Amino acid sequence: SGNDLGIRIQTIFAGLYMGWRDAKIAILGSPAIASVTRATLLIGGKEFIPETGPAVPKGGTVEYRINFSNPTDKTISFTPHVKVYNRLSTGELLREFSDDTVIVKAKETAEAVINLPTFNDRPLVYAGEITFLDRAGDVAAPAVTFRYLILGDMATIQSLAIDKASLTKGETANVTVFYQPPPFDQFSPTSDRPQVGEVDLTVALYDENDTLIGTASKRINLDGDETSAVLPLTVSAKARTLSATAVISKNGTRLSTYSTELTPPTAVGATTADGGLSAISIVIAIAIVVLLLGVLVLELIKKSRGSPPSSSPPSGENPLAPPPLPPSPPSSVSTPSTVSNLVVALLVGAALAVSWGLAPEVAQARCTFTGGTFTGCSSSTYDLEPDVFVNNPIDRSHLTPDAAFNLEVRQTYQYCSNAIGIGVTTWTIVLDGETKTYISEIPEGDNVITQSYSFPLTAPSEPGTYRIDIKVDNYYFDVHHWTSGYIRIIVDESSLDAPVLDEPTEGPGPGGEGGSDCLDDIKLDWSAVLGAEGYEIYRDGIILAEVTANQLSYTDSAATAGTHSYYVVAVAGSSRSDNSNTVNATKCAAEPEIDTTVVPAPNPSYPGGDVTWTATPFGECHGPFSYSWTGDDSLSGTGQTVTHTYESLGSYDATVTVSAPNCLPVTKQSPTPVNVIPRPAPDSLTCSGSPQVIRMGETVTWTAVPNPAGNYTYEWSGDDNLSGDEQVITKVYRTSGLKSATVSLVGLSESSECSSAIRVQGNPNYQEI
Repeated sequence: SGNDLGIRIQTIFAGLYMGWRDAKIAILGSPAIASVTRATLLIGGKEFIPETGPAVPKGGTVEYRINFSNPTDKTISFTPHVKVYNRLSTGELLREFSDDTVIVKAKETAEAVINLPTFNDRPLVYAGEITFLDRAGDVAAPAVTFRYLILGDMATIQSLAIDKASLTKGETANVTVFYQPPPFDQFSPTSDRPQVGEVDLTVALYDENDTLIGTASKRINLDGDETSAVLPLTVSAKARTLSATAVISKNGTRLSTYSTELTPPTAVGATTADGGLSAISIVIAIAIVVLLLGVLVLELIKKSRGSPPSSSPPSGENPLAPPPLPPSPPSSVSTPSTVSNLVVALLVGAALAVSWGLAPEVAQARCTFTGGTFTGCSSSTYDLEPDVFVNNPIDRSHLTPDAAFNLEVRQTYQYCSNAIGIGVTTWTIVLDGETKTYISEIPEGDNVITQSYSFPLTAPSEPGTYRIDIKVDNYYFDVHHWTSGYIRIIVDESSLDAPVLDEPTEGPGPGGEGGSDCLDDIKLDWSAVLGAEGYEIYRDGIILAEVTANQLSYTDSAATAGTHSYYVVAVAGSSRSDNSNTVNATKCAAEPEIDTTVVPAPNPSYPGGDVTWTATPFGECHGPFSYSWTGDDSLSGTGQTVTHTYESLGSYDATVTVSAPNCLPVTKQSPTPVNVIPRPAPDSLTCSGSPQVIRMGETVTWTAVPNPAGNYTYEWSGDDNLSGDEQVITKVYRTSGLKSATVSLVGLSESSECSSAIRVQGNPNYQEI
């Protein structure tokens, strides 16, 4: 509360940031969390707006500087949790970590500097978010986002082309690779592009069974002006359909990979099991029938009229028109009229096929995906389909025979915001003839939801290339929509060994020391795998993080309270190991945090008056509570209340620490200090001595009477060295005469005094008669 809620719509094209538009909503109420006053990316000493996607040069660093302001009356502490995603392609989570705890005192500011990873200069567009959570996992400050581009050794393969559709054994084909060097650095003074130099370009051809039938390599210079290269390639076997994979690499590191089918789309891509002819084949068949009928009818009409195909113009036409061409000799070549008949017949056949309602299910499947990437999606109907992305494994991943692995998919549901009812999605997954079915539900009343699912599978026993066919059926408002597609896996003996995962232990992090049967920061350790380039860590079947090959441990500080399962997968390029052994760990539930009010009474107070401070704990912790007080003017105490007397004018604070068993203690300063101010003067002040007439040696009682009464400080003065600081004083007079006294009230906002007098008579002389 007290901040602006922002809705940001971003525009990104081909990985390049184009712009954004914001809508802001003012939130009423009193602030309860810290606010972010400034956020910048710092690259090479220059500041950038975090969402503009600035470029980080090769070997450079990037810092995220965030300034916080605490508008509340209590200290706020939180831990930044950073997530970095690959926003160039699939958007998978690349790294997740926690930074140092930030403490912002009441009414003060603080700054956090977070070093963002550069991933060993791996060229990519990186996007991320940073959330600020307290120990209980609650939001302590608004989340921030960022985007940046790493300019390392990079290149982009745009497309592939081949000069032949099919090949015989020993035949040579020319494969053309179209590529682009690194993009220009739009933030450098000279707009230079990174210098990559010479790289290796490799092309591999596969037949219809995904069997490798030929490779070719070539050295190209990415710093030159060329943007295409032709590679002659001789195949080792016959191929009716072709697919190709091109790779640009430098010193063994892949800069770009591109795979495509080089055959007509009817031979590859998403397939459906409709149990009969496809819609396209039926359309063609109907078109041929209509064509034959149309030609037959036209010939019958011509014969009935008795006119040849080319006759003289009938009477009535313009005599100045050019004469008709002479009749053409008989030929097997189609005449223009025959071609037009063919076109008309095809159009009529297609129209009839559609109007007859063939394959209505196909009409609803507007999106398909191949290798985990969507194709053919219509923007006008995109929100009607279950949008599915395959996170892991990637297309053409290598697995060992009988390897246990998880098919991790991400599904985005897009519906109207006032949706009513629960949508049901059925997942049908087919691998090596074995079909598995899973059911998932869409919560009611949500608009755009992204859910990740993980399905356990087992690789086939025999080496070879296999397809994992996926069909997603969604029923919503009794309307059936579906998406289908596949990815491929390669089963061979050359895949990586599975790592061995140790039992989880308590790790470093913002959590505590853990408990007897739970962990605050779950630390995972595993064995090294020969040949691995990195490791993927999974929590509850969903990828949690990716780390480099030299990192053999990971600490999960962001898990929710409860028991979680973990396993690790070793990766090297497209090769993946079997899942490691699965271990379970229980995340400790956060201890309830104590909160308390701190109130002085009375407030304001006056010099010499007693002030009582009271702490009143509240929240989920139920005590018993203990207290420890400190404060200005040497205030101290150990009870729920503490009383202190302030003698001087001023403003005084008090701080109390409240603790209880199995609860997080709280130290809180009074949000409102006690103010010791001058007392206001009474409406009137009277004074008198009693008795009014005395003899020498007798006692007089002087009394001051303020109206209204109150706790005042008095100061008396008068004859015969009269003095005192009480409301009532006494005086013995040794001399005779008129004796006066004056009383003043000390420390008031206005002066107030009173004077009075009595008479002291001398002793009479008694004469004996």
